[in-house]
Amino acid sequence: MLRSLVGSEMCIRDSLYMDELLTHIIAEHGAIATRHHLDLRQRIRTAVKHGDLVRVLPGVFAPDHSVQSRVAAATVHDPDCVIGGAAAAHLTWWPAVDVHHVSVHSQRQLEPAAGFSFNRGIVPVELMRELHPVRVTHPALSVIQMLPEHGPNAIDQALLARAIRVSDLRGALGLMPNVPGNVEARQWIEDSRDEPWSHLERTGHRALRSAGITGWQTNLAIQLSYGWNFVDIGFARYKLAVELDGWRYHNSFESFVKDRKRDVELVRRGWTVLRFTDSTIDDLVPAVTDVLRRLS
Repeated sequence: MLRSLVGSEMCIRDSLYMDELLTHIIAEHGAIATRHHLDLRQRIRTAVKHGDLVRVLPGVFAPDHSVQSRVAAATVHDPDCVIGGAAAAHLTWWPAVDVHHVSVHSQRQLEPAAGFSFNRGIVPVELMRELHPVRVTHPALSVIQMLPEHGPNAIDQALLARAIRVSDLRGALGLMPNVPGNVEARQWIEDSRDEPWSHLERTGHRALRSAGITGWQTNLAIQLSYGWNFVDIGFARYKLAVELDGWRYHNSFESFVKDRKRDVELVRRGWTVLRFTDSTIDDLVPAVTDVLRRLS
């Protein structure tokens, strides 16, 4: 049911103008199309007049213009459509992303509407996910579609959420060679080959590669007393752990303290820990070079 996907954020107000049947349809599908309910046209007009429903697409009405309502309206309007870009990410792996336009892939010629971008064409089945009754693009394609607006941060967020691997992005580009901005997308994907989880990690990876420093692994898993732990960059041979974060990364004092306790355990197990922030990232290469020389 669509309500399982979008209904949790959709509020249907108590109203004298939203009778039981209208309320049930909106709760079930998130939106209502007059062409599917010709007998309810007058009731829909009344609900719109009193502000309980709004026109989202031609002949399609929902409680508001939220992302969930727009997705519901698009799906009611064209059950075969595929939701892509930021809207697909919002519904699946990146709920905090801002969605300015709901990207809709459809084989129909759809009339332009505020809050939507329509793309006529077919999405390969390999790049589609079924969230019945909504269909969304695979995270890899969603990321590629978001690159013109969000840049490589879209890649970083998807990698952090473990929604994709870099190989997925390469595969999506191969299946959708005519996506706008593919040349720049290929450059960003190549820059992401070591799978950064943040802009700072991307900067660090780039710096190490440019300096010709090898032997490191991103998101290296290390077993500690409380379980497996991942360090941003690890030189396993030399037991050197490099962390790239700062106060913005630590959204609470507790998480900041937790990482320091982890550092202590790593040191007790023979690891050297180096930490860098945005303001100290220029020291990464010299510091790593010096420590590796000492540990060799």
